[in-house]
Amino acid sequence: MDAVSTPNLESVARCLTVPSIGRSHRVPGAASKRVHHLLSDIEYSVFLVLDRELNVVDIREQVRLDRDSTNRIADKLSIRRPRAPGSDAFYVMSTDLVATVQGPGFQYDVAFSVKPSSKLKNKRVMELHDIEAAYWEELGVKFSVVTELSVPRRLKVSLQWLRPMSILEAIDEPHAGFTIDAARSVVVSVQTGFANPLPLSRHCLQLDEIKQCARGEHLKVARHLMSIRVLQTDLNREKLWNTPLSELSVHLVLLPKF
Repeated sequence: MDAVSTPNLESVARCLTVPSIGRSHRVPGAASKRVHHLLSDIEYSVFLVLDRELNVVDIREQVRLDRDSTNRIADKLSIRRPRAPGSDAFYVMSTDLVATVQGPGFQYDVAFSVKPSSKLKNKRVMELHDIEAAYWEELGVKFSVVTELSVPRRLKVSLQWLRPMSILEAIDEPHAGFTIDAARSVVVSVQTGFANPLPLSRHCLQLDEIKQCARGEHLKVARHLMSIRVLQTDLNREKLWNTPLSELSVHLVLLPKF
């Protein structure tokens, strides 16, 4: 997605590869500025992709669906109503993630069901998906099913590496004013390094030595600049930190006032 055009969320869904589903995550949202509770590695990867998009202004997780509506839809589709296992009680369905997309003159939601691909072979799971899809269709909301087959491994690794530095407050400044000075140094290095094959991580170590600060301090700032798209490159690459300066570009419009 970009900041001016209507985003293609189908491509976002396709961008989403994670092998494990068992761990939960508590993640501060760059867009929402609140902590998100994600129930699996797959949800975490989908969240990282969505939260990086400039037009996504909010992401809600485990969104409860109106039970009367889902029961009515189940009856309409001749599907057994959702029930708690081993019980006659109808339960409240939920959708894993709902992203709010905003741009010039438009705002809308997109709902995502995030499941391991193996579960999509289960007849009951697919029946519940049919109910969920119909529910969101009635509301005029696009609904997509995303699995672990949708995020390339390299993209996942890159997003996970950038994530800890996506929030500016996560950078512990060695001294007052360090972040803005380091950001300027990194930006100038990229702007003047259009033919420089030196890896970003190695150049940041050089800046650490020049500025006489601890190793890794400039790379932290570079990671933040990449996470907010000031520094841009193809994230679907091996070892993002070793990206040559010549393969980075600068988007000054997105440079914040630190």
